[in-house]
Amino acid sequence: MLNGRNYCRYFRGHTMPLHTGLLITAFGLMLCAASPLLAHAAQPVTTKTDWTGIYMSGSKVGWASETTSPTTFNGKAAIKETTRSVIKMTLLGTSVETDESSVTISNLTHQPLTQTMNVSSNGSSIHLVADYDYTQHKIVCHIGTGAEATIKTVAIPPGASLAGSVDFAVAGRKLTTGLTFDVYTLDPSTITLQKVHSEVVGREEILDEAGHKTPVFKTRETLQVGDSTVWMDAAGNTLKAEMAFGPLKLVMTSESKAHALNTSFVSPGAKSESTPGYTPSRDMAVATSVTTEKAIDDPRRLKELSAVLSGIPDKRLVLSDERQQERIISGDTPPLKVDVHVSAEAITASQALTLPITQPDMAKYLSRAAYLNTDSPALKQVALSVRGSETNSYKVALALRDWVHQNMTPDASIAVPRSAADVFARKRGVCRDYATLYAALARIAGIPTRLCAGVVYAELSGKPAFYYHAWAECFVGKWVAIDPTLYDRTLGIDYTDATHIKFAQGEVTEMYDAVSVIGKLQIELK
Repeated sequence: MLNGRNYCRYFRGHTMPLHTGLLITAFGLMLCAASPLLAHAAQPVTTKTDWTGIYMSGSKVGWASETTSPTTFNGKAAIKETTRSVIKMTLLGTSVETDESSVTISNLTHQPLTQTMNVSSNGSSIHLVADYDYTQHKIVCHIGTGAEATIKTVAIPPGASLAGSVDFAVAGRKLTTGLTFDVYTLDPSTITLQKVHSEVVGREEILDEAGHKTPVFKTRETLQVGDSTVWMDAAGNTLKAEMAFGPLKLVMTSESKAHALNTSFVSPGAKSESTPGYTPSRDMAVATSVTTEKAIDDPRRLKELSAVLSGIPDKRLVLSDERQQERIISGDTPPLKVDVHVSAEAITASQALTLPITQPDMAKYLSRAAYLNTDSPALKQVALSVRGSETNSYKVALALRDWVHQNMTPDASIAVPRSAADVFARKRGVCRDYATLYAALARIAGIPTRLCAGVVYAELSGKPAFYYHAWAECFVGKWVAIDPTLYDRTLGIDYTDATHIKFAQGEVTEMYDAVSVIGKLQIELK
């Protein structure tokens, strides 16, 4: 059986040196949303270990293991699920490895009681503990450890069925074509409950690791961030699962330990069927970029951009404000086609508010939040030192942008979500790390700040394309885009160019709302 609820998290970090730090996190969120479908099926509680091979477009990129065993919790019989996964990927020529482990304790009806997760990559790590309180209808999540830990409480919707895995949700059911069921699982990237709708759509045969045909039930899973296909045997054990990211196809297959750990072994069920004459790039960032027919000259100076966006899967991703105006031109049923215009005019310091900014509706953008350690003494010292005696909010916002850009070093090998304190301690990372550190410093300095996720134009592979990216916005009287990653002092400009198109905004965890466009988005420049 496949171990999927946790192994998927290997892709959660931001690993692009400059442009596409959002991509691995996006990939991780989609996999995490689908991952409950790949967990161990509910059986009488005996100790058992299962192994999974993980493939990208036919090439093995990792493995996962899961051990299920009986245990006790608060004096009652329970189920313990221990997982580990290791993934190696290439992003813009940089090798990235992520190691994830987790422990979930569930009751005998497979409701999760407590979960602990650790993800590490090249010296950085993230720690999450989630405690479920069904009496109070909430989940208390602790992100990080010690003084840097933050707490977020997630409400359990009335009547919601929670499970550590969708496979647990089908326990005791007889699989038949047309069977549907819903279950909620906790997504640690967004720290929200994600609803998964499952439907058994038919019977067919797949190849197992020995190349033998195996009869299975085919199940379609619908999630907020995308859809996946899962193949289960009659007992509810998942034998294969698949998700597409544009031209890339992620496949997970049940394998023996020897096969799962063998990087040269490719399961017959994981072999990719590619379009004749086309081979997807092994570099995930390049393969999922959104190419355009037109090139943009001097994109970092561009002040106005007009385009038509196609394939947008949800109205929530259609954002408009003073900088970015979007209009749906295809009707209200997804996928949506949207007309977008971005204006990148700089403001002058005389137009900015004077610090402190005390507007009530801006208070949440000044507070501590997951991954934003605004009470860190080290971060406070830097933010207040850079601000000095300056009270002009826009001048301080630019000074902090300069400090982050000058003191950070691009490093694409850290594939894990990181707190601002961790980023500051190492001063290396990718666009999401730059934006996270910047947001924390700006909030400490008294500037309401939110994070943004979307795409930005570049020609990294020799072709005009938009890559997934993260940056920040500061409220200085109006929202102003600030990109500490792509800032180039030699250009002599203070505005963030108009090729930045956002699909999500808010806290660090809210950036992940943008991931559902990956593999679907098309951009036509006007």
